[in-house]
Amino acid sequence: MKQTILLGLLIFSFVSCNPINTFFKEITSYGYIPYPSPMETAGPGTIIGGSPKSMSWIAAPDSCFPDQINGVPTNIRRIDKTSIPSKERKVTTNGKFNVEMIKALNTGMPTFKIGAKFSTVETMALTFKGVHIEYLDTVYLLKFYNEKLSETCKDLLNHFAFIIQALKVDEMEFKFYDRKGADIQLSVNNIKQFLDINAGVDFIVENKVSLIIKTPKYIGYQLGRWLKDEDKPLYRASKISLNKWVFKNIAVFNKDRNSFSMFRNSEQMPEESKLQKFLSDDYDIDDFSNFIN
Repeated sequence: MKQTILLGLLIFSFVSCNPINTFFKEITSYGYIPYPSPMETAGPGTIIGGSPKSMSWIAAPDSCFPDQINGVPTNIRRIDKTSIPSKERKVTTNGKFNVEMIKALNTGMPTFKIGAKFSTVETMALTFKGVHIEYLDTVYLLKFYNEKLSETCKDLLNHFAFIIQALKVDEMEFKFYDRKGADIQLSVNNIKQFLDINAGVDFIVENKVSLIIKTPKYIGYQLGRWLKDEDKPLYRASKISLNKWVFKNIAVFNKDRNSFSMFRNSEQMPEESKLQKFLSDDYDIDDFSNFIN
């Protein structure tokens, strides 16, 4: 039920002392991890290392998991567009939390910077529209892994995790109000004074009061992990604990794992591997992971 509400709505009403915590709690309550920092590529297929609080971006989504090869679709990406009509609620924050909210929204793919007149905004009404899940289809993913994935990428997946599912919004709509509660008038010419929108981000100003960001944005993710003794990515992380990803086996039927080490395999790759420079304790994903059967 909660996921259905999220997919159709994902509207946040921030009236607590710290609306940023509320924002992140809403994402985590639906089984996703908020992005810790701005990143240009954040969708399914992105390979990452490091720790949850300091993620290292190893490869872009299409480096190992392309949408097509020589013009032939791989069919590994899917979109769940389950939705219901969206509604709008105000985001009530003071000047300090307005700034913090914009910083929080800039995680994942960065979208905008604070403008010189943003401090005049007392209240923001923020609406997320077109919320859906983007994921890697396991059936096509296994076929791709066995038949077409390069040995270089397979080596990487022995040490790093990849984003297997992500929460994405098609549009974000902002309305700004001043200290007297009046609408702040917006135009293409003055919007930069409030939010300096990054190049390449598509937006419109509607009815002189609404800023609509039309470039889709990822706001939460789940990780997949391809363990060395597995023939499929059975482990997923949808939460973190003490700066470690918590990977849980999602299989309904599990084989006997008595001989399987639950933590990082100490075996090192051959010295001649071209990937050796990446496979250090600073980047290996298992140093920052717990695995649960």
